[in-house]
Order: sequence, then structure tokens, then C-alpha cells
Amino acid sequence: MGSRPRLRALLRDALHDALHDALHDALHDALDCAFRDARRAAVGVAACTAALVACDGASPPATARTGGPSASDPSPVTARTRMDAYEWLASNSAPAGYPMEIVGGDFAYAGGSRYIPKAKLHAGWGKEVSLHVVGDGPVPLPDRVDVVFFSHLEDRFYRGRFALPRDSIARLFREGFARDVPGGGRGTYNSLVAGVAPGGAVAVWVSGSDRQVEVFFGQAEPADIDFHQAFDAPATADRRQFVADEVADAAESDPMVRTASAAPVPVGRWAAYRTRYPWQPTFAGLGQPSGGAALSFLNGERDRLALPLDAAEARLPRPVPQFFAFRDPGARRAYHVTFDAEEAAAAFARVGAGGRAVELAFTGASDGVGVAVRASGQEVPLRKARVEQFVVDR
Repeated sequence: MGSRPRLRALLRDALHDALHDALHDALHDALDCAFRDARRAAVGVAACTAALVACDGASPPATARTGGPSASDPSPVTARTRMDAYEWLASNSAPAGYPMEIVGGDFAYAGGSRYIPKAKLHAGWGKEVSLHVVGDGPVPLPDRVDVVFFSHLEDRFYRGRFALPRDSIARLFREGFARDVPGGGRGTYNSLVAGVAPGGAVAVWVSGSDRQVEVFFGQAEPADIDFHQAFDAPATADRRQFVADEVADAAESDPMVRTASAAPVPVGRWAAYRTRYPWQPTFAGLGQPSGGAALSFLNGERDRLALPLDAAEARLPRPVPQFFAFRDPGARRAYHVTFDAEEAAAAFARVGAGGRAVELAFTGASDGVGVAVRASGQEVPLRKARVEQFVVDR
């Protein structure tokens, strides 16, 4: 037995699997609401300050000029910034099937940092697991990430210290994104997610309710760290048995762990998942889907597409999809398509070589919906793709 009770791990993983997706969307929506309330309050404070200045005939104090946004600023998110600071949370992620454990880490910014929550992770690449929830208000965006983590299937520690593209991160926070939902409006980014994977892969995403964007990918180095100290294990604990017990705990709630542990660890897989292709969805025998299509990608990103795509959107390079959800309002059907990662990656690499435009083709038939990847006369069926259908209101 490991030093940590098996029951605790089972309960933690089962609870996460049951609630993760619902809590993720609810949390991001709640944060958006809170940030909008903060914006209204900040604008009100600015208006009061302006009125007092007009009455007194004096210049506002420096804190009034720099501590809050201008009510006339056209930026959709400037009103919840202060001194180039934003409301954001720190989170973590790791691939499904490959238990990883963050031993320590921080997102560092000028004058401080926010820790990356310590946790054993295997929910899915790009999926947030734990959040560092704090109440200290807006802080600067990070320009560095430091992380130490353990790959259970490799029995290896890694350590990485990386500079982050702060200007790119700030632009995303400043501009937000268009929300393809009833009422529209601008969505906001409100967390940074550190992902760790076998072989030492490290990714950082900026995340919001409808969208998640990769802003960094790097390679950590193997590290010589005492596992007794890292995991607060008794001095008599045997490392090999400890790791075996931890993997067994993870496999109880995630069958993919058992499958992955029986094969060589695919070092380099998550770097390959970052490859982009100019692809667009096409539909036959289904009517023309309309509205927002929800996607997640093999590289951990998420997005929504407004169907049908215009010419510019259709030409944009995108990663290979992991999940695709769309609606056919004419047939009152919604479709959720989950792709086999390795089958989809291989198909896109085969037909999309050389930058060829690719179609992700959905074809309706009496026995269901077929999915294939096409380009320049080549077609590769995605036989492992799982298509679920739901009846929906018009």
C-alpha cells in the first residue's frame, strides 16, 4: 500500500469525473458575471470621482487616474483591470490515461506569484482540474512559469522554468472573444492553466468559458528529486511499490490508465498534437447546421465556430479536433462527435500533408452519421469516431 489511502484517491477521482464539466462551465460563467459587476462598480467610481473633481476644481489624485479604468475606454475588459492587472486564477492539467503529479509550481509576475495547485492529474489534456482560488483582486499577468512534476508511468521527476509571452497573454485578456451564444457579447479569459505530460512536455493555456488558447509549449528536464520528500512518504517506503500503488489507484477510475501502462509511454505525442491544418467541416444528408459549434482540440484548446463558416474562417489553420458538437435545427437533432485521438491525428497527417485544404466530412445515412477526412481526392474514414444524437427544440 502507498502512503496515501486508496479510498481517498478513488473518491477524489470519481467526484472529479462526475462534476468536472458542469463545474467548469458554471465557474467560468460565474466569474464572467462577477467581473461584469466589477466593471459596473469601477465605472461608477470613476463617474463619482469625475463629479467631485468638477466641483472642487482640482485634479484627481494619482490613484484615481491610474487605479481604475476610464469609462470611455472601448476595450471590453479594461474596466476590470488596474495598473495592468487582471482577475485570473491558476489551474492545472494532464493527459487522460497518464497520471501526472504537480509537486510544486508558480505563475510568477512582477512583485509576486500564484501557485499552481498540487494534484495528481489525468482528466484530459487541457482540462482544468484544480483551481487556485484567491480573493486578492486583480494582479499582473505572469511572465514566467516554474513547475516541478512527476510522471507516474515513467517513474520520473521533471523540472522546468520558462519565460511566458506576457504581451500575447495581455492581448488576449484585453480583447476577450466574441461569444456565439444568445445575446452575444464579449467573453473574457479568467484563468491560466499549466499542463504537464510524459516526457517533460509543458503547456500553458489562457482559458475562458467558451475558448481556451495555447500561449506556450516547452520541454522540462528530468530532475533528481527525493520522492520521500516530494510526496511526504515514510522513510521506509519503497519507491517502486509506491508508484505502482498510485498507478493502480488512478486506474480504478480511469480505464485508460491501465491501457497506457501496458504500452511504451508515447513521448513526443503532445508536441505532435500541436500541428495545425486548414480544415473546415462539411455536411451531407444532414441539412445545414447553424449556430455555434463547440470544439475541443488535441492540443488542449477549445473554441466555438459560427456555422456556416465564411471564406476567411474556412481557411484558418486549426489543430486536429478531439470533440465536435453541432445542431441540425431542421431535423431537430444535435450531434456530439468524439474522435479517437490517434486515428484522427494520423488521418489529418496523411491527407493534409503539404498544407492541403482538408474537409472534415459528416455524412448522414439511414444507419447513422459517417465521418471522414478528405483532401485532394483522398479520403480516410474515421471508423473509431463516436457519434451521439439528441433530440432538441428548434
